[in-house]
Amino acid sequence: MLEDTIKKIEAQIEAIPVLSPVTSELLGIISEPNHSLHDVVAIVETDAVLTSLVLKTVNSAAYALERPIETVSDAILFLGDTIIAGLALRREKSGVATANLSGYLADADSNWAHALKTAIAARYFAKRFSGGKVREGVAYTAGILHDIGKSLISTLFTDDQFTSIKDTEFIDLEKEILGISHAEAGYMLAIKWKLPAVMCDVIRWHHEPSVAQDDSKVLTYIIHLADLTAMMSGSGTGIDTMRHTIDSNYSKYLSISDRDLELAFFEIQLEYNTTFNAIQASFESLKSYQSVEKNQ
Repeated sequence: MLEDTIKKIEAQIEAIPVLSPVTSELLGIISEPNHSLHDVVAIVETDAVLTSLVLKTVNSAAYALERPIETVSDAILFLGDTIIAGLALRREKSGVATANLSGYLADADSNWAHALKTAIAARYFAKRFSGGKVREGVAYTAGILHDIGKSLISTLFTDDQFTSIKDTEFIDLEKEILGISHAEAGYMLAIKWKLPAVMCDVIRWHHEPSVAQDDSKVLTYIIHLADLTAMMSGSGTGIDTMRHTIDSNYSKYLSISDRDLELAFFEIQLEYNTTFNAIQASFESLKSYQSVEKNQ
């Protein structure tokens, strides 16, 4: 059973395109603590589609600017480079952050919404509560990518396997049904994509952060908490929403109180609403433009 499942997942991984050079370069630059705006602008301007998405996003109604922003550098200065990384990952051909998770009874929009809110929450926690141990760009990227394994195992579930859900941790239920969890499957894809070791570790252990390597433990706890924050604030990925237990040891790695968490929920939701609407508008606009071009 497990051997057959692994073979199916490996076949899917082989069929998934690697990250584009532009996205890979962006993620690498944003992970560097001393990168500059010029570095990010230089990469974005080599890609006409990404340039268009950046300008459409910053000028969307969600931001309600008094006057349009016309240059990539001004757009990135306003949006921040982490949102640019989100745009790049959102348009990747692999589609792992925008896949239809039918096995989880979740659609593509829910998948993307959860990834985006987790990323925003992760950046928030890294900036305010990690004591400078985790860079905001790394946290945001890890938030976008943490659930990539779900797209690999979603189609392996049958319609009747979740009709009577047991009172058990969902990741254990995945292992019981398939012999492998979405975290393990995501780790396999992360290795194929040659993501940094810390990122691979976070994807593997985001539901079991205490097991993560010491050098990635703070980031893993950030993603663990951000993931559950996204679920608790209404952005889950279907049938597993609120079916994961929080590891209370996060307070040993993050200087965060219950009051801090209450305020975080409010501020994360506000930022998410604006960012989600702006990004969605830019992609809808791009799709409409491409459709017109195709029919001409």
